[in-house]
Order: sequence, then C-alpha cells, then structure tokens
Amino acid sequence: MADAFVFLCISANVLTASDGAPGNWPQVEIAGTHRRSVTSAVTGQNYDLYVNPPRSYWGNSGKTYPVLYLVNAQYDFSTVSGSYGGQYYEGFVPEIIIVGITWAVEYPEVASMRQRDFTPTAIRELYDTTLSRDKTAE
Repeated sequence: MADAFVFLCISANVLTASDGAPGNWPQVEIAGTHRRSVTSAVTGQNYDLYVNPPRSYWGNSGKTYPVLYLVNAQYDFSTVSGSYGGQYYEGFVPEIIIVGITWAVEYPEVASMRQRDFTPTAIRELYDTTLSRDKTAE
C-alpha cells in the first residue's frame, strides 16, 4: 500500500510540475527509430515516414527483411513497434522493418486527407494509352 501511495505522489508531482503545459515538456522518442520526410509528386503533400529497422539491419547489407507498412503512424507507430518488440523477443515473429506513414502537419484533417490519398489518380507515365489491344497481346 505504501508503494502505491509513493507512486501516486510522484505521479501527481510530475503532472503539476512547474515547467508549464505539456507542449513545453521534452519529446520522448522510441530508441532505434528514425524519421524521414518525403513529398508526394502527385499531391504535393509532405509526409513523415517513421522507420523502425531491426538491430541487425545496419550490419547486414545483403540481408532482406519483410516490411510492415502502417498508416496513421501519428497514432499507431509506437503501439505497433512496442507490440512487435515483445513478440520478436519471445521468438513469435521474424525480424521486420516497420514503416509508419503520416502527414507532416500538426493537426491533419484526417478524413479529407485520407480520401485524397486513397483515391486512385491517373498517372500518364504508368501506362501508354496509344497501344491498341492487339499490340498489348504481342
């Protein structure tokens, strides 16, 4: 019981610290992860990629790894990375690279941005519309 009381006192002290609002607190990072930024050539949108490679990645230039891609990285990357770590260390899953994709904005308009991102876009370079059906069969 005394341990629980001490924990509650420490927790209360942390939450009422004199350094102001949570926006002033230092960020917590997930060890071993990296963030990369990319810009879509189609939409012009900036995206952040959160990448969690396995520890062996940096020493094995010839090894290939499965990749797990997830959207909503701003919400789910830490949860998925944490869950994966536990499963990997228990021997249930192989080494993988986790790549989380999120919009590089502070407060994304999730519904409209997702609709735009998941709507197919015609990219002329991907196909040649001048080919006839007979020529594509050759």
